[in-house]
Amino acid sequence: MTQHITEIIKQAELEKLNWDFYEDAEDVEEYARKKTIPGRIVSFIFDEAKEISDAEKIIGLLTTFASRRCLVCWFLYCKNEFPLFVANSLEKYWLEFGPNRQIIDDSWLEITEPTENGSPIYDCRRQDTHSASSAVAHAARYAKKRSPHDAVISLSHAFIAFDISPIGSYVNYIDWLVNVAVPSAFDLEYMPPEKMFVMADFEIPSIMKNVVSRK
Repeated sequence: MTQHITEIIKQAELEKLNWDFYEDAEDVEEYARKKTIPGRIVSFIFDEAKEISDAEKIIGLLTTFASRRCLVCWFLYCKNEFPLFVANSLEKYWLEFGPNRQIIDDSWLEITEPTENGSPIYDCRRQDTHSASSAVAHAARYAKKRSPHDAVISLSHAFIAFDISPIGSYVNYIDWLVNVAVPSAFDLEYMPPEKMFVMADFEIPSIMKNVVSRK
């Protein structure tokens, strides 16, 4: 599957498709599914899976892994641990409780506002931190509603967080997504910290290390 996803990304890049897209555009769901890199990945998984339920679980885990990884961009400035709690809870949900959607609390669906020392962040740091928490929220919305569009947005926002954040390269993030997150999602397995942070070209924020160690 890793090779297939790699080829999908390369082909999409040749077509000059992007990871992000204008979410208020006309016919945005159709456009995002066919004309974005995350949309191509999500469509491929649905096409390849034997059952829709299998595809949903694989996509659910992939969005969970990706959104959790991008929280390093969040913890660079923010101390609120709730997005990481949601991501960890989603991992457990998909592997132990799915398809019971009642497990998913509605609070998980809300995008956590980035703050520093209790004050909202409105400067240039807002887009990467907000994108990171949005990636988690849309991963939760996908788990609750099973709309592929939420999965596409989640993967898109995880990329945006790395693309904008000074913490690390989005290129390494994509390599990690393809070579670590995709196999783990298809194998339907928990992702331990050593896989969560492997291939990192950044320093893991200490608060994230501490939370993960308590997981």
